[in-house]
Amino acid sequence: MRDKRILELSFNVPYTLSHYRSSPDYYVSHLIGHEGCGSLLRYLQQSNWVLSLMSYNDNNDYAFETFFVSMELTDEGLEHMYDIVTAFFQYVKMMREEGPQIRIYEELKKMAEWSFRYKEKASEAALASRCSKLLHYDFIPVEHVLKFGLFYDQFDKELIEEYVKCLTPQNMRMIVKAKKFEKTEVDLQTEHYFGTKYSVKDVPQEWVEKWEQCELVSELYLPEPNPFIPDNSPPDQLDDKLPAEEPSVPELAYNSELCRLWYKQDDRFFVPKAVFELVFRIPMMLWHPRYNILANLFIRLLQNDLQQLIYEAELAGISSGAAHWQNGFELTFKGLSEKMVLLVKTVVDQMCSFNPADEEKFNSYKDLYERSLQNALLAEPFKLASSLANLALLSNFYSVEDMLCTISRCNFEALQLFVPQMLSCVHVEILAHGNVKKEEAIELCQYLEDTLKTKRNSKQLLMSEKLFRLRCIQIPDKSEIIYGERSIAQPTHALCTYLQVGPQTDRSSALVDLYCQICSDPFTAQVRTQKQLGYVIFFNSKRVAGIQGLFLLLQSSSPVHVCDAAFEQFLECVPSIIEKLSEEELADFKKGLEKMYLERPKKLSQEAYRYWSEILSGSYHFKRYSSFAEELRTLSKQELIEFHNRHVAKGAPHRRKLSLAYLPALKESESLPEEDEKKDVGAVFAELAKCGSPDWLPNGAQIGVQMELCSESNVDSGETEIGPAGDLPSKVNGLSLEHESSGDKKNEIFEVVTCLDRLKSKLSFYPVTQPRLDFEVK
Repeated sequence: MRDKRILELSFNVPYTLSHYRSSPDYYVSHLIGHEGCGSLLRYLQQSNWVLSLMSYNDNNDYAFETFFVSMELTDEGLEHMYDIVTAFFQYVKMMREEGPQIRIYEELKKMAEWSFRYKEKASEAALASRCSKLLHYDFIPVEHVLKFGLFYDQFDKELIEEYVKCLTPQNMRMIVKAKKFEKTEVDLQTEHYFGTKYSVKDVPQEWVEKWEQCELVSELYLPEPNPFIPDNSPPDQLDDKLPAEEPSVPELAYNSELCRLWYKQDDRFFVPKAVFELVFRIPMMLWHPRYNILANLFIRLLQNDLQQLIYEAELAGISSGAAHWQNGFELTFKGLSEKMVLLVKTVVDQMCSFNPADEEKFNSYKDLYERSLQNALLAEPFKLASSLANLALLSNFYSVEDMLCTISRCNFEALQLFVPQMLSCVHVEILAHGNVKKEEAIELCQYLEDTLKTKRNSKQLLMSEKLFRLRCIQIPDKSEIIYGERSIAQPTHALCTYLQVGPQTDRSSALVDLYCQICSDPFTAQVRTQKQLGYVIFFNSKRVAGIQGLFLLLQSSSPVHVCDAAFEQFLECVPSIIEKLSEEELADFKKGLEKMYLERPKKLSQEAYRYWSEILSGSYHFKRYSSFAEELRTLSKQELIEFHNRHVAKGAPHRRKLSLAYLPALKESESLPEEDEKKDVGAVFAELAKCGSPDWLPNGAQIGVQMELCSESNVDSGETEIGPAGDLPSKVNGLSLEHESSGDKKNEIFEVVTCLDRLKSKLSFYPVTQPRLDFEVK
C-alpha cells in the first residue's frame, strides 16, 4: 500500500448546477483553494503541517452536492489534525464576515472570457460526450452548452452566502488516511472487497463546540488583486492571415557561452498565446545520485517559494511547471502572452537569488520525496520493467534503489553548499514560440545570462562537461543479455524485450516504425487473445539518446520464460506476415503512418513540444517527421524482410537482444533458505538463461549470483581477466555461455547479468547525438 497522509473534509451543500451563470461553488472553492498570501494553505504551510490543498465541488446529479477539501499532511501535521481543521473554520468565518466580493468575482469572470475565447481544441469524443450530457438539462439553453463552466455573468451575493453557511462542523464528515494507523489504531475493521483496514469514530463534541466558536486570525485574509490578469478584453483576432502551408522552424536567435535561444513566431494559430521552455543543463548531476537528489529537492523548495507567484499567474491563464531530469532541470511557461515575459523574468530572478533557509521545510520535502521513491517501487510491473530498460540502456542513469540508498546522506547543509555550485556550472537553452516579439525574447535571454553571472558567478562550461551527457550502451552483435529483479509487492510478472537496431537515420526510423505498425496488431492478437498471456502488452519502437530499437513488453501471470517463448514464437512468424501483405495492404499501412507523421498539431503547445523535443535531444532535426514521411513512401516489402533477417531473426548477424524481467513478490507464507548464496551455480544459470523465476530470490532482490567474468584461458585457475570494452565473456565460473545458433556455425553470446553497472562498465557506448543543424557551439 502506498504511503500517503491525507485529510479530507466533506460537506453536503445545495444543488448549484442550475445556477451555472453565477456558480457560487466555484467562487467558494476558488477562495478556499487559493495558494497566495493570506490563504489557508499558506497559513498551514508556515506551521509545516500541510504540503498541498485542493477544494472542489462534486456534482452527483441529485438534489444535493458534496463540497470537498483535501489536504496532504506532513508527519507533524498528522499530529495536529484538530489545529488544521480549526484553521479551516477560521478561514470560513473570515469569508462570512467579509462577505462575497464583486472584485474577486469580476476577476473570475474576465479570465473565463479569455479561456473560452481562446480555448484550445479538445478531444472530439470528450466534447461530444460532455455536450450530450448537458443537453439533457432543461435549464441549460443550447447556446450555452459550449460555454458551460466558463459562464459567470450573474453575481449573486445571497446564493454565495447560503453556500458558505453549509460549511459548518455539524455538517462535516472528516476522513484521515495514513499508513501508520495500521500500527497505532485499535479495533480496526476490515473492508470486504479489498481488505482495507479502517475505523469509524465520532468527532469529539468539545472539538465541534470549539470550531463553532473559533476566533479570527490576522494571517488569514482574502487575496489581493492579481497582477497577471490581462489589462484588456480578449481581442477578436490577432491576424487575418491563413495558416502557413509549410510553417517555418525555430531559428537560432542568440548564442553565447551560457545561453542559446531558439525563436519562432506563431504562423499557424494566431492567438495571443506563447510558450517559453528553458532547460538548465548541469553536468555535475550525472556524477553521482546525491547531486541528482539535491537538485530535485532544490526544485521542490523553489516551487514552494514561488507558490504565490505561480498560482496567481495560473489564475491569469499562464501555466508553469518544473521538471527534473537526470542531467538538469526544465522550466515551462505557456498561456496568454501579454504578461508572460514579466513572469519568466520574475521567476528567473528569484531562482538565481534563492538560497534554502528553512531546514524544517527541507526535511518535510525530503520526506515527501523519499516516500514518493518508495511508492515508485510499488508501481505496476510493466512500469517497473520499462524503467529498468532505461536504467540498463543509459549511462549515468540512476535507479530508484540508488536514490533511496543515497537520500539519507542528503542533509540541509549539503543542499546549501550544492546550490551555488550547481548554478555556477550550467548551460541554458531556451525556446520562445508564439505571439512574442523576437526582441523581447533576446532581451529575456540576455537578462537571464546577466543574472546568472551576477548572482551565481556562472561561467562557460568546459568542452568535457558539454560532452558529458546521457549515452546509450552498444549491445554486441549476436548477443542476448538477461537481467531481472523481484518486485517487493506486485503478484504478477513483467517481461520487457529490447532488440537494438542502432543510430537513428530518417530511413531507418521510418523502417522501424513501419515494421512496428505491421506487427503490433498481430502481436496483440497472438499473445493476448490466442495465448491469453496478459492484457497489458506493447510492440513499439524505443528511442533513447539517438539510438533506436524494437520494444516488446508484457505483464502476465505466467512465468517470464513463457512470455519470452511467446515473443520468440511471434517473431518467427513476422516474415510470413510481411510476405502475405498485398501491395494495397502495405500501401494502407504506409498511408496510415504517413498521416500520423504529417498530422498538424491542434494547438500551439503541441507544436512547441515537437520543437522542444528536438532541442532537448540535441539533434535539432525540426523537420524530422516530414523527412520520415519522404523516406516512408519509398520503403518496400523486401526492405522489411531484410531488416527482420538482419536485426530480429534468431541467429541474425546484428541481433542484439536485452531481456529485462520483473518477477512477482514472494508470498508471506513462503520461507527462504538460510544460505541461498550457496545455491548451485549451474542450476541457477539454467533457470536464468531461459528467464526462469528462482524461488529463492527474496523480495526486492536482483536476479543472479555473483559471477566472475573470465577468459577462456584461465577459467580453471579462477583468475579474472576482463576483455576490452564491448566484449562479452565466453564463460562464467567455468560454465559456457555459448550455444549454437540456428542456421549458422557461429556462436551466439549469452550472458545473465547480475549487476547492471558492471555490464555497462564492460560495454562501449554510442557517441553523443550529433546536431542536424550547422551552428557554432560556444
